[in-house]
Amino acid sequence: MTDFALNVEIEREIREYYAADLAAQPTGAPDLDTGIAFSAAVALYRFTQAWLIRSIPETWIQEIRDWMPGTLENPSAQYSCDLFLRYLPAVYRPARRLNSADPLVAEIEYWFCKFPLSSVGSGYEVRNIQNRLENDRFLKILFLDRVSAWKDARYLELDWIKHHFSS
Repeated sequence: MTDFALNVEIEREIREYYAADLAAQPTGAPDLDTGIAFSAAVALYRFTQAWLIRSIPETWIQEIRDWMPGTLENPSAQYSCDLFLRYLPAVYRPARRLNSADPLVAEIEYWFCKFPLSSVGSGYEVRNIQNRLENDRFLKILFLDRVSAWKDARYLELDWIKHHFSS
């Protein structure tokens, strides 16, 4: 793994990206964890490479897993990871259309289940998402805003989301 302390320029770019995203949030956002954001950015890059190459060895899947952040217990970590993984549906949708049995598709679905915020817009529904989000108001609002913006049919059919948009 890269020594993150040596990547001052990358850290500055991540912080600038976070600041721009923060300015777009009407309710503010959790603090940034640059290490998690960096890991998520590298993982997104590797997922994108895997999609473009289309014939990936199993070792690539393991390398992507090695870059991915582990369990994200707090909103700051989840939001930091989501800054980059929110673009994962752009890799997932065409990969699934081309070959739904592709190991890359299964790997992305695994990460959608781990980081459900990033699944919005993919067409893949993560189960029990309300339970994961109900303890943090910001993440729940972010998720609902994203579902609304993407008009993600799988999530729009969930009762708790229908209730939110009808009130």
